[in-house]
Amino acid sequence: MTDFGSRTGFVGSVLDGDEGLLVLRGAQDGDVAPRVAEHLRTLLVAGARHVRVDARGASGLGADLLPVLGRIQTRLNLRRGVLTVSGLRLDAVARVAAA
Repeated sequence: MTDFGSRTGFVGSVLDGDEGLLVLRGAQDGDVAPRVAEHLRTLLVAGARHVRVDARGASGLGADLLPVLGRIQTRLNLRRGVLTVSGLRLDAVARVAAA
């Protein structure tokens, strides 16, 4: 991996039974939406029915994250599950400056 150590933000997930947790912390870069999508897909494949996203303390999150969360909620609905999100603040200024 050539960019090891270049990211300042953290994206991580864990599954406990049918409960998934995705944690975002720190300054995120432009590829955060695909990284979040991959973690969420992995949780669903592993059997998560309820997923909590904790974005407290994360910055640099853009509107490109919203369709990812919407698709996951749709998939969880089929399982009679739910997606809950806390601490999500969209930073449109960071997205425009990064482009």
